[in-house]
Amino acid sequence: MDFPRPVLLRSPRKSLGGYILLPRLIDKVRLLAQGQLPQAYAGNVLGTGFTLDGRFLSFTELNAEALRQVILSSRTDDEVLAWVQEHAKPTTALEK
Repeated sequence: MDFPRPVLLRSPRKSLGGYILLPRLIDKVRLLAQGQLPQAYAGNVLGTGFTLDGRFLSFTELNAEALRQVILSSRTDDEVLAWVQEHAKPTTALEK
């Protein structure tokens, strides 16, 4: 009997450039595009509202589809971070 391989997502506590949730969000977007993200997660990826993704988007005021495109077209997390830092609205919150 074959069991599905568990999907490894980074912890929601993990941060990138001071943005908590960003590494996990990158993982989810990439895995969804590859068809490897469990269905339980798929419906909330870059969703709005009280999901973790929604809270990240609300905090940064980033456009979900623009962020998705950047994540999928970037080769590294640092490339995604550079775009987020350039486009996120409350940049002063991270400068302290």
